[in-house]
Amino acid sequence: QEKSYTPRGLIQRARNHSSLPIALGFGVSNPQQAQTAAAHADAVVVGSAIVKQYHHSGSGKKGRAEAASWVKTLVNSVKG
Repeated sequence: QEKSYTPRGLIQRARNHSSLPIALGFGVSNPQQAQTAAAHADAVVVGSAIVKQYHHSGSGKKGRAEAASWVKTLVNSVKG
């Protein structure tokens, strides 16, 4: 049997072994990926992507606002 390494396939394989909630986060770095992960997983983890965005935006007030705005796009992508 061929194994599926798509988000859906990975989540299904994990669900076959556990009844615990499943979070997906490796490689999730943009709103489209977060939306795809949220369609199959119980939670989406984007910690490294947020740190990277913050690093690129800068630590000043404007940079923090830009990073927060970007995080909001991730949140909105998984709510729909």
